Amino acid sequence: MHSESSSGLDRLFSRKSRIFIVFALLFALTLLIRMSFVGLLPIWREDAFHYLDKAEEILDGDFSLKSQDIGLPLFYAFFLKIFGSGDLLSDLPIAQVLLALVEALLLIPLVLIARRFFGWKAALLAGLLFTFWPELIYWTTQGYSEGLFMLFLLLAFLFLIQERRWRVGSLLAAACVGLAYYVRVNGLFFLPVILAYMFLVRKERAGWNGRWLLYMVLIFVLVVSPYFVLRATLYDSPLHYSMAAKFLFLDNDQQLFDPAFNPTLSSYLASHTLGDITARAWRGLSTVIRDTYELSPFLLTLAFLGLLLFRRRKETGFHLVFLFWFLGLFWIYGAVRNSRFVLPLIPLAIILAAAVAVRLFEGKKKELLWLGCVLLGFVFLTSGDFLRMRSGMRWEGRVWKDARVWGQWIRDNIPVGSVLAIREGIDIADFMAPDVELVTIPNREEADEILDYFRDEKVNYVGLGTGGLEIEDWNRIPALREIRKRPRWPFITRVYANQDIKWAMEIYRMDWTKRGKESERGDGDVVEAESLDRSGLSLKDEQASAGFAVVMSPGGDSSFLLGPLVAVPEGRYRITMRMKVEAPEDTDWQIGYSVFIQRLERILHKDVLQKDIFSSGRYIEIEAEVDLDARRDLHFRFNVPSTVRLSIDRLTFSRIPAR
Repeated sequence: MHSESSSGLDRLFSRKSRIFIVFALLFALTLLIRMSFVGLLPIWREDAFHYLDKAEEILDGDFSLKSQDIGLPLFYAFFLKIFGSGDLLSDLPIAQVLLALVEALLLIPLVLIARRFFGWKAALLAGLLFTFWPELIYWTTQGYSEGLFMLFLLLAFLFLIQERRWRVGSLLAAACVGLAYYVRVNGLFFLPVILAYMFLVRKERAGWNGRWLLYMVLIFVLVVSPYFVLRATLYDSPLHYSMAAKFLFLDNDQQLFDPAFNPTLSSYLASHTLGDITARAWRGLSTVIRDTYELSPFLLTLAFLGLLLFRRRKETGFHLVFLFWFLGLFWIYGAVRNSRFVLPLIPLAIILAAAVAVRLFEGKKKELLWLGCVLLGFVFLTSGDFLRMRSGMRWEGRVWKDARVWGQWIRDNIPVGSVLAIREGIDIADFMAPDVELVTIPNREEADEILDYFRDEKVNYVGLGTGGLEIEDWNRIPALREIRKRPRWPFITRVYANQDIKWAMEIYRMDWTKRGKESERGDGDVVEAESLDRSGLSLKDEQASAGFAVVMSPGGDSSFLLGPLVAVPEGRYRITMRMKVEAPEDTDWQIGYSVFIQRLERILHKDVLQKDIFSSGRYIEIEAEVDLDARRDLHFRFNVPSTVRLSIDRLTFSRIPAR
């Protein structure tokens, strides 16, 4: 009995078992770290939102393609079919957990590849580096497709390096590249990598024949053929990509959002010299290499050193991946920079970095201590980024949660079928108000050019925000500064403004019938109250003259400021204010108001409105007379009890003839 027990313990603590236990614990730690970020973001933005939205559409039988690829939505849909509710907000945590699991699974092929080339020490160190590398964690938690994309690429590389079953491995590698192509179109960059590796490394193997390259291409085409058929059905071309031409021929990233930018090869060659093309190519190549290096100088220094140290034929796969990736990206990178593009290189860079560290200290005294120092040095250099990332994501979560405030306003106040033009935050608007048609604000030099685009696209509303975590819309597109000033014009009326949230937003309503008419301040001028700066909110009101009114809600600040009104010429005026109140019948209250010039601290008129002049829920007109000795900006202040809901519809000016 004792002998049998000892034998069981020996098997449990054998070298292979210990290695398995160590890597099982490492996988658990990797998953735990990723899972700790789940829930920090209450909503995803941009592509991440559309991936999840597309998954829900797939479950409803809609496989039509938007701008994004379909691989990640298909992956989501499989699990949402089992665990999902059909509601985006409810299913978001499921998608976040799935991406955390996918990135943790990256550890398995990464460790096996490192072990195959450089041994168990390098595999363990590579696994630890991967576990704590913050950049991969960040992009995964943002909801993008890089995690699933890299998993297929690493599996392809793992299958490709199989020695005993290299034939089956090569076909499985081609299949994985096909699946990567579903996730991101640049998975196509990896096809020449595996073909070149097969030609350089496998041609000396028994049974090698050049036909194996053709077999791999056929497997790739077979795997992606349903995707080709889908694209051919929708777009009459299996290789149709609506953004491809823009990416290839744009000069700056703003052109990606410009509907009028539809370049061709001939138009690009006609507008660019050979010097322009050469400069772009060099700029793109140097930038993509620099951006790859800047992801982690410590890691990439070791990785590039590894490309110099490890030059055996079987190790050429690393060189091929870096080479083809840089060549595949450099032209696009000449105009559009994004560290997401180079993330697929990071797992292989981690393997190379671990291998270099092991090579440097191999056979030296206290080898494990030195390797531990390498790991601690990496953790020390990245721990600050890790903590800042976690803190930053909490902040992002609060910003995006605040953005749902104006998203809900769009849903509740903009009529179904209206067209809203918006730049940053279009994903939030799409999520909160799916029945409102959205278009992106294009980059134009002049405000009138943007307004012409709005008119041609039948835009009813325009949203201009601070960009949340981005720069303000009017700094990204300077011509929008002028549009922000045009609420004083009769065809642009500001209907919503909220500067108290972390993602401030202003929304304007467009009335194209009034464009081109001069805006007067004076006799006969009618000013919609929602077009003025104010401390209240602009809400839909069927009784209001233009369908909206500025509302001072019960329980708000006691002082309600309306204005400034664009300068009114010298003269004596009667100002008619259309307003209504809603208040309890059994309470006494009064509303004080004043018309004043804020800059001069001069009150032109003030009065107190008693309860009995109002009929609850119905508009009445209140008149005030002001005498202006010069052209002045006017402000209106209302002091409202907390139990009263005051609505201001419009102001009408009438000149009083001189006596």
